[in-house]
Amino acid sequence: MPRVIPWRKQAELKLHGHVYPVDINVIEGEDLGFCSNYIIGTNFVVDGREVHPNIRATTVFRKENGSWKVICHHTDIMHWLEREIG
Repeated sequence: MPRVIPWRKQAELKLHGHVYPVDINVIEGEDLGFCSNYIIGTNFVVDGREVHPNIRATTVFRKENGSWKVICHHTDIMHWLEREIG
């Protein structure tokens, strides 16, 4: 089972750069929605090396009181990030 890296620990690395979604696919139901896409861009690891994420992402939404809320978000692991956190 892949290791989960908490968002807080990732944010503490202050990797800088920019990522954005591409190839976005959305399926919307009455109360549930599903979005799949790729996330690409540029980040800089702790030692300053430039890396280029290209990972799959899936997000599941639930409609609550007329607003869409994220109930699940999953991405591929970035192996270079796993090494940075230890």
